[in-house]
Amino acid sequence: MHLLGLYSIRYVSSYLYQQLSEQLHLIEEMGGEAIFVKTNVASSEDVQAFVNQTVEKYGRIDHAFNNAGVLSQQNKFADIPEEDFDKVIAVDVKGVFLCMKYELQHMLKNGGGTIVNTASIAGLIADPVMGPYVTAKHAVVGMSKSAGFDHARDGICVNTVAPGLTETPN
Repeated sequence: MHLLGLYSIRYVSSYLYQQLSEQLHLIEEMGGEAIFVKTNVASSEDVQAFVNQTVEKYGRIDHAFNNAGVLSQQNKFADIPEEDFDKVIAVDVKGVFLCMKYELQHMLKNGGGTIVNTASIAGLIADPVMGPYVTAKHAVVGMSKSAGFDHARDGICVNTVAPGLTETPN
């Protein structure tokens, strides 16, 4: 939070407003700007509206951090409910794809930019009973590499972060 205020970064979120109201207030209190745009990242129309509202408010997109994701139920692969698989793929894969697609269109007009997508350590290794999530996070890593190669000469850098579990004291 402090970095947002110190560096006057403009922050746009598509997360639930109730969970962000305090953070939005802190950003504004520290001299930053923040807006809320309710978005279903699995919906092309919602993501287009989200990106367009961001551009309308701030004039351009230079940097994007795509962090939406859901976990799957813990089942062995043969027991994964199809609807669980579909839900995880819709948010974790299609959501990242749609966000990058519309962000890239604006970055191409601006002559460059950076995108960071959140994958997971599960996108680099397998994790038992987490088939849909592991599949989705591997896809995020692959999409990021593909988009990065496609648009490097356009001045656009695409990276992925892959956080894992961290043991912390209680």
